[in-house]
Amino acid sequence: GYYVHHPPLFTLVLTSAFALFGEHEWTARLVPILSTLASVLLLWIFVRDHWGPRAATFTVALFAATPMVMHYGRMVNFEPCTLPFMLLALIALARRHDTEDRRWWLLTMASCVAAMWTAWLGYFFTLAVAIHFFRQKDKVERLRGLLLVGIAVASIALFCLQVTLVEPTAWSDMWKAAARRIGAGDPFTWMQWAQ
Repeated sequence: GYYVHHPPLFTLVLTSAFALFGEHEWTARLVPILSTLASVLLLWIFVRDHWGPRAATFTVALFAATPMVMHYGRMVNFEPCTLPFMLLALIALARRHDTEDRRWWLLTMASCVAAMWTAWLGYFFTLAVAIHFFRQKDKVERLRGLLLVGIAVASIALFCLQVTLVEPTAWSDMWKAAARRIGAGDPFTWMQWAQ
């Protein structure tokens, strides 16, 4: 069947792993484990570029030892597979500011698109990057932020088209899942939910 509650890249990568290595538990866990290892490497590169190799090594050691990474890093889920794309976008964005090389901007955009097509949190990340561009004084930088927002809107439109073409009956189930996640119908107030 088709799982249409999330963007499709993670499930496509997982399906590809199953096609290559067979349907096994270790195959399913291989995808997030490799993604977590990629995150470790990219985090090391990002911190090294700004604060040196010693700080990078210390940061990676702390990152790898956190309970969240130890728990989600091997869980067959979207989060560990989205993080490498977000880190790659940050590296590319920082290097674009340092070098003004257009290729880094293209890598930033491609990484944001990959993050959006992996999990919903990729959209929040892309919005944060767009806000970074909107805060710049340069008109071209603001246009880049607008371009990222446009890409995010187009990405959501493509996702909706994919759901409609693949599983049109999924819309009601998705609305129920969204309502359940925001607590609609639960017997508590928004203030209680926020606490």
